[in-house]
Amino acid sequence: GLPCITSNVGGLPELNLHGKTGFVAPVGDINSMSEYVIQILKNPTLKDKFSTQAQHHAVRNFHSDTIIPQYIKLYEKVLQK
Repeated sequence: GLPCITSNVGGLPELNLHGKTGFVAPVGDINSMSEYVIQILKNPTLKDKFSTQAQHHAVRNFHSDTIIPQYIKLYEKVLQK
């Protein structure tokens, strides 16, 4: 439920949706990340919005009831080869 500020590498943009659950910046863009931190700190409503949406995003997309069947399907596919 915490708003995040992440880099746009790997799976992070899938976990942290820019402008919805937090902010995503290019790798090494310290200026943007710093500005995003200040935006969140200055705007409690934005922090609360990001927190709520982060919780909903996590439960909807990454709950064990959703993820485990996906892993099982992947493992079965790999084992068939």
